[in-house]
Amino acid sequence: MASNAENGYIIRIFYGRVRMEEFARFLAVADLGNMSRAAETLNMSQPTLSRTIAQLEYRYGTNLFRRGAGGMQLTEAGRILYDHASRALRLLRDAEERIDYEGMGGQHSLSICAGDSWGNAVLPQIVEGFLGKHPEIRLRLDVIGSEARMAGLAAGDYDVSCGITLPRHERLGRIVFEPILQAGYSVYCAADHPLRMRSGSLTAEDLRQFSWIKHKFEFDHDPGQWQVTGRTYAMSTNTMVSTLEVVRQTEFLISTSAISRDLFARHEVVSLGPDPLSAQHLSGLHTLREAILPAPARLFIGYCRTACRRLYRDFCVPGLTEHEAGPD
Repeated sequence: MASNAENGYIIRIFYGRVRMEEFARFLAVADLGNMSRAAETLNMSQPTLSRTIAQLEYRYGTNLFRRGAGGMQLTEAGRILYDHASRALRLLRDAEERIDYEGMGGQHSLSICAGDSWGNAVLPQIVEGFLGKHPEIRLRLDVIGSEARMAGLAAGDYDVSCGITLPRHERLGRIVFEPILQAGYSVYCAADHPLRMRSGSLTAEDLRQFSWIKHKFEFDHDPGQWQVTGRTYAMSTNTMVSTLEVVRQTEFLISTSAISRDLFARHEVVSLGPDPLSAQHLSGLHTLREAILPAPARLFIGYCRTACRRLYRDFCVPGLTEHEAGPD
């Protein structure tokens, strides 16, 4: 039976773990600047998250945020807590990785998150090749939305994030973005869609005659854009798999990255050509500015550069030279 001293030690450790979870919630609110978005990213209710922030402010006896029309901004006390909490979570993550490494007989771990296009179209072949070259590395890949990716990166849950970069994340100054691919959006439809039978170039008016699917990650770069396209959105979908199934069986259209072209074609969903309302979007690799990248992450980044140049040459940013791509 455990002694009282041992019981006291266990209780202190338990409360420490709870506090670390509170810090992770605090960091999410600070990174996103919005309680609702942070609650959605953390998969918890907004009242619960609000209570966590209130408890932290009570604990430290000061406001950690300034609330205003522009969102939630850190106070001076909040910035101090942010710096220390982010470092503490990173140290905890490093300790967990070290424990995992020892427990698995010297096998390294690597955690990656990605947006829809990268997670489903770009990374599968790259990950397969990387693990074939580095079987000693245990890799985890989560395909999630941009807000969850940035919050997870800031909290130390991921070593590398892959996908588009958003201006609001760049303004935080904590994220290092390395552009790898540049592509616009294409309009996709079922292989037997009526628009494929028309001759000549398709116009914006042709596209407006059909209903569209608003994909969860389609407008992450500009959440309000779908409201000004003039298109009729008949439904929303949350995953690429569900999107492909709906498009394949209906006359609905979808606009998403041209990088997904080959993946969609394998599911009998084909491109009608570039979306006339889409700009070019940069995507690539995100890391945390203050993080010391573990060796598996550095290896993966180098391999990813080289593989993208080989597999997606048409979409590589002009500055990704053979030297920058690194050794294969």
